[in-house]
Amino acid sequence: MENKTEIPKIIFLDIDGTLLNNEHQLSINSIEGVQRLISQRKIHIVLATGRSPMGAKPIYQKLDLNSPLICLNGSLVTNQPFSEKFLVNNTLDLSSITLLKKLIQHLTISINYFSQYDWYCENRDEWVIREEWILRSNATCVPIKVLLRKWAHTNSGPNKIECIGTPDQIETAHKILINHFGQSLYILKTSANYIEINPPNTDKSIGVQAVLKDLNIPLSTSWAIGDNINDIEMVTMVNRGISMANGHPSLKSKVNHTTQFSNDEEGVIRYFQTSGILDV
Repeated sequence: MENKTEIPKIIFLDIDGTLLNNEHQLSINSIEGVQRLISQRKIHIVLATGRSPMGAKPIYQKLDLNSPLICLNGSLVTNQPFSEKFLVNNTLDLSSITLLKKLIQHLTISINYFSQYDWYCENRDEWVIREEWILRSNATCVPIKVLLRKWAHTNSGPNKIECIGTPDQIETAHKILINHFGQSLYILKTSANYIEINPPNTDKSIGVQAVLKDLNIPLSTSWAIGDNINDIEMVTMVNRGISMANGHPSLKSKVNHTTQFSNDEEGVIRYFQTSGILDV
């Protein structure tokens, strides 16, 4: 059992692989536990996810939150629920998008573009259909040339590109992209089927900093919990960083706290109970 500790003022929660089980479902116990932390302990609960705002919306609403939202690995942060006022809005350079597309166009990969509240793809393939089911959100099919013209005209761009495919195709694409872009883009292979690409100097810790500043909450009173490599910067900057039992080895090696139970066993809520901030 974790030693009881001072109650945090804010907790940043990852969604997939953390708060949700492997069927992408949110349990009743998790909903009730989060709501009790808010109502009884007065803790700010902030979702910090690789999902888009619309992909996070069903979870946000089920939890009945009224807090900032960290999306797309920290490249988009809202200070009010689903507003047009952003604390962070970092976008990819259009020349990088053109080169990226050219580098991997010979591979059979679904390329998805997330720009604020919009999700674009060029083909509604099997990967997009599966992702729509997971996110409970719909993609819009638009040719990349049209998107590039639109973004050039509005001086904007996507906050994240997500490549989805079979493990062999994703592995090949990852090697190509790392070889060409190096550290000039934030490129993560978050699973055998996914590569997530964000602007440089962007990760969830950027979102954490923005939210703490907006809410005027000290870093020393913050916790964060996640399961994957896109959570590393977030959990290592807060006062208490926590890995899920099912967490990636790279994440577990960088934190001092790990849940006893996995995301399939309501590991988040059970950790809060054993740490003493949530009554059993």
